[in-house]
Amino acid sequence: MGYVGLVVAGPRLDTPSGHMIQVVGQKTVAYGSMLHVIFLATTTRRALRRIAHRRAAMTGIRPEADEAR
Repeated sequence: MGYVGLVVAGPRLDTPSGHMIQVVGQKTVAYGSMLHVIFLATTTRRALRRIAHRRAAMTGIRPEADEAR
């Protein structure tokens, strides 16, 4: 949402400082998106491991070894 506001109401692209601000805004969104994907992948992997361990404790069957470790 912040980047949309920057594009719509921010500085114009035809000025040097406006172009720089737009580029920095784009990079911020791109890096933030990458960090968000890494966070989601990490927390999903942890949640799946917890589920596997709880299921193993309930059934007595040992979970398969995590090959990614």
